[in-house]
Amino acid sequence: MSIRLDILNAIRVASPCPADWSKMAGDDRVRHCNACNLNVYDLSEMTREEATRLVFETEGRVCVRFFRRKDGRIITDDCPRALAAVRKRLRRWAAVISGLFGGIIATSTACVGAICGPEKRAEFIEHKRQTTTQPALAKISEFQGEHRFLSNFWPATVVFEGITYPTSEHAYQSAKTLDMAERRRIAALATPSGAKREGRALPLRADWEQVKFEVMERVVRDKFTRNADLREKLLATGDATLEEGNTWGDRVWGVYEGQGENRLGKILMKVRDELGAP
Repeated sequence: MSIRLDILNAIRVASPCPADWSKMAGDDRVRHCNACNLNVYDLSEMTREEATRLVFETEGRVCVRFFRRKDGRIITDDCPRALAAVRKRLRRWAAVISGLFGGIIATSTACVGAICGPEKRAEFIEHKRQTTTQPALAKISEFQGEHRFLSNFWPATVVFEGITYPTSEHAYQSAKTLDMAERRRIAALATPSGAKREGRALPLRADWEQVKFEVMERVVRDKFTRNADLREKLLATGDATLEEGNTWGDRVWGVYEGQGENRLGKILMKVRDELGAP
């Protein structure tokens, strides 16, 4: 599924927020804000595609910070010269976070960065690939940031029982009914959150409780088998334990407050083992 990469440039600052990024706990990509008890994502530490996917799949209901050129374009990690200029300025200026429409938060700093040409960008990415080593992770405890692709909300073509869906969430929710017209209706919904909402309203098929885990496994397997880029990302998690830690109280598919069956994580690890088998 293609995603328009100009969605980032439609983000506009609506009102200021006093939260201080430097005082939040986390890393360069995501930190936790105690003021609102939400995670805040730095779009300028992501590639443009990663940042776009995050905004798309959350429908703008996510807290982010970013840096924007004077021409209105948001600086992302795949424009390293521009991002380096931002970081240099931040050594002199404190980052100020401002609220955006729909609950998005962003820095109000307007940054002027050198625009990277394709040759320089390709040179930087290749250098980064050759020189950067990632330590092995023992556990991935939430499907956010660079591990957001593990989420069922991640945009990825999935085919289930003859119908093509834009995310695995769409496919799973549609399987709650045997009515093919209803399945196609859910497949056509614009967002995974919309599919989840409609799925909850469906009259459940009689055998749903007996088949739902099998359905999820089939859907997840198709997602990572069909989409080569996601398959490689899943395999790159190595032997790390995959656990969907969450804040919405799901103790069946994930883990909430340290407790949960982590069914989705277990399915992901099973599919990873299958795909990585010689």
